[in-house]
Amino acid sequence: MNSIGISMINSCIPQKWIDVEDILKCWSNSNLGFLQNAIGIENRRVIGADEDAVTLSVSAINKIQADSKDLFDSFDGLFVGSNTMPELFRANAIQIKEMLTDRENVMSEDIQASENSSILGLINAYTAISSNMMSAAIVVGSDVLGRHIAPGSLREYYAGSAASAALISRRNVIATIEGISTISSDFPEIGRPEDERFFRNFTSLNSGIVRQGMIKHCVAAVKEQLKKSGHQIENYKHVILPEFTMNSTKALANVLKVTPTQLKSSLYFKNLGDIGNAGPLLGLQMALENSDPDDDILLVSYGHSAQAVCMELKVTSKVKGFKHNHTEMKKDIEEHTKDFKVDYATMLKFEDKLVQTNQAFGSFL
Repeated sequence: MNSIGISMINSCIPQKWIDVEDILKCWSNSNLGFLQNAIGIENRRVIGADEDAVTLSVSAINKIQADSKDLFDSFDGLFVGSNTMPELFRANAIQIKEMLTDRENVMSEDIQASENSSILGLINAYTAISSNMMSAAIVVGSDVLGRHIAPGSLREYYAGSAASAALISRRNVIATIEGISTISSDFPEIGRPEDERFFRNFTSLNSGIVRQGMIKHCVAAVKEQLKKSGHQIENYKHVILPEFTMNSTKALANVLKVTPTQLKSSLYFKNLGDIGNAGPLLGLQMALENSDPDDDILLVSYGHSAQAVCMELKVTSKVKGFKHNHTEMKKDIEEHTKDFKVDYATMLKFEDKLVQTNQAFGSFL
C-alpha cells in the first residue's frame, strides 16, 4: 500500500436553490418528465450575489481546516482546478491562498483542463509529495457553471455550482492513491472560446456523441487501470463516475458493468446537477463517508473534448476517525430550506445573466 493519499476532504455547496419547474415555466423548452426521469434533475443550487468559484473554494478549504487543524498548518502547495474562475490572467490560486494564510512559501497553481482540472490537481499534488518537493498540498475543484450557461439553453436546468477540497499528505491518510491511468484525444464537444461569457456546444450532445466521447474514453481508461492493478470491476466497493446527466452516467455504468450498489453512495446529481470540477472530489468524499478499512475505490473522471482519468484508492483504518468526526455530505445535499428557494428572475440576477448571449440556441443537452 502506498503512503500518500487523502488526509481530509470536504465540500461547500451554495444554500440557494431553484426547482427545475421554475425554469421550465419560463422557457417551456422541455418537459418535466424528461428532465426528472431521463436527465435526472429535480433542483440545483444557485450562487448568491457574493459568491463565486473563489469564495466557494475558500469555504470548502475552511471546512477541511476545521476538521484537521494540525495537518492544515503544514500545507505548502495549493492546486486549484476550475473552468469558471473570475480572473483570466492573475492566479486565482494565489488569491485563495491569501485568504487562508499569511505564509508566502506556498506554491499556488491554477489548473484549467475542462472537468478534469481538479483530478489533474490531485495528480500534481501526489507527484510533488512523492518526490519530496512538498510535504502536504490542498487540491480544490470549484465551478459555478450556472453563471456560464446561456439563459434558455437546456443545460441551464442542471448547470450547478459547488466546491470540494482535499488535503493530500503522508499523515493521517484515510485513502491512499494506488494507481492512475489516463486516455486522451482531441474530440471537440464543449468549449469556451476567448471573449465568450457562456460555454458553447460544438456538437449536439446526443447519445452517439456521448458514446464516442465520455463512454469510449472512460472505458479505455478503466480497462488500462484494471490491467495495471490486476483487479476486476467487481472488486471495488465504490465506483465514482462522471455525473453530467444521469442517463449518461447510467449508460457508462452499464458498459462497465458497475452495479447500482457500487454507484449509489457517490450520487449527487438529482439535487445539485452538473457541478464541474467539484464533482469528482465530492463523489469521492461521499464514497469515503460510506467506506470501511481496506475497501477499494475506483474514481473515474471525464473532461469534455476529451480526456478520461481513472484513479484507484485504498481506504485505511483512519477512515473510522474521519467518519466519526464528520457530517455526511448527503444531508447537506438533500436539505432544501424554503427560505433559500429562488425563482427564475432571482436566479438570473444572482448568476449575473441579465445579458445578451452572442451564440444561437440549439437543441442540445
